[in-house]
Amino acid sequence: MNLALSLDIVMICLLGLTIWFCWRLNGKIAALRESKHDLSEMVKTFDSAIAKTHKNVAELKAMSTSSSQELQLYINKAGELIGDLSYMTEAASKLADRLESGISKARHSNNPSIGVASSSVENIRPTPQPVRNEATIEPLSPRATMPLAANDAVSNSHTPFTKSSQELLNAIRDLEDREG
Repeated sequence: MNLALSLDIVMICLLGLTIWFCWRLNGKIAALRESKHDLSEMVKTFDSAIAKTHKNVAELKAMSTSSSQELQLYINKAGELIGDLSYMTEAASKLADRLESGISKARHSNNPSIGVASSSVENIRPTPQPVRNEATIEPLSPRATMPLAANDAVSNSHTPFTKSSQELLNAIRDLEDREG
């Protein structure tokens, strides 16, 4: 009998321990049910944040595409300007060399005037102009004061040279006509 009584006491203790764990588990399940509403709100907020992120990424991608296209236009325009400037620099350098050689020939021959031997553009030697005492400032061409978008419209003409290159060529031809 002693054994049966001790077994009953052990069983009562184990059942009491099981009841205590079940009561504790029930409290945690109730807390989880209460937090389910908060969790669903958090999931909705997270979902809307993800949707906004996708929208913002798409907008950034579109903006970067348009910015890269605009930047490419500026790079292309800069390339054209670099070509124009190098052409003008090369032409001016050739003219300066010819002018210098013409001056040195004139000094050696004691000839006061510098003439042009040939009428081709490569052999142009401009006649000296009188030196002005007053400083003159040439106004900017209308194209130089236009915004880049307006310059694009001007540069889309069917001429092989830009306006500045054409102006330089016209100036060289004018010099040729005066001397010829």
